[in-house]
Amino acid sequence: MINLLPQDEKRQIIAGQTNRLLARYCVISLALAALLFIYIGISYFILMKSKSDAEQTIAESNRQLSQYQEVQRQAKQFSDNLKVAKSILDKEVPYSKIAVKIAQVLPKNIVLQSLDLDATTFGKPVSLTTKGKSYNDALELKTALENKKDIFQNVHLVSVTANEAKDGYPMSIVISVVIRPEVIKS
Repeated sequence: MINLLPQDEKRQIIAGQTNRLLARYCVISLALAALLFIYIGISYFILMKSKSDAEQTIAESNRQLSQYQEVQRQAKQFSDNLKVAKSILDKEVPYSKIAVKIAQVLPKNIVLQSLDLDATTFGKPVSLTTKGKSYNDALELKTALENKKDIFQNVHLVSVTANEAKDGYPMSIVISVVIRPEVIKS
């Protein structure tokens, strides 16, 4: 085919076709830009909705947390009390067991009248006040305490006095002993 159109018109036709193509690209670009803005708007709306929902959830959680703060405070206080009780029980001295050990050592015809035990008495001289029926009972008591070296040391007879026998034990016996500190641990 022979093209008989002048060159200037040919350029005009080609320029027109290019302009139409560019116009289509512009329309398509504007349509895509509009879709992009719509997508961004929808995304923004969804994010704002999610944000408000999250803030409501946080506010509700804080309200529920405030309801449980008293329980948490009580639980912490209970835990602290348990720690204090454990430390006290770890330092406990079983005085009743020590008193039983002392009572088991006492010979026949001897009655323990008074005994003062506390944490400071171990390893220091303590007076045992007892009652007996005769002077020989005082000597037996001293010997029995001296023979129990795992519990007592430095056993000394302080006094033996005769009193009226209202209870069948006329002799008042005072003995000074040192209770070994190891007795606490056993």
